[in-house]
Amino acid sequence: MTYLDTYVTTTNRVVGLGGEAPEDGTWSGSPVPWFPPDHGYGTAFFAIRDGVQSGRFEGVQVDWGSWAARMTRAEIEQFLEEIYGPAGEYEAKEPEHLAEKMRTLRRVVANLVPGRHYAVVCEEF
Repeated sequence: MTYLDTYVTTTNRVVGLGGEAPEDGTWSGSPVPWFPPDHGYGTAFFAIRDGVQSGRFEGVQVDWGSWAARMTRAEIEQFLEEIYGPAGEYEAKEPEHLAEKMRTLRRVVANLVPGRHYAVVCEEF
């Protein structure tokens, strides 16, 4: 079975997207957070992959089955709304464990430094 995952990380973790290290030194290990499942199989994954390939998003293919889009906090927030709907919509429809993952993702994104670039990475494995 193929797994499709999407997550936010710093650009210094992604070859080809620059080197803006986080000011507080976090995210030096695993990427945080993973996007919860969306309403269609792999919608976030395909939106990033197709957006990088079409030029909608500035980004690169970083490995076989893996693409990274360079985005600011505002762009990530807009992307989340495109995929999951406005804040609270996804959370109201999904089981509590998925709603909590979305609340965590939105909270982390809201605390990103405005204007700084981050990588939204999608992986197929």
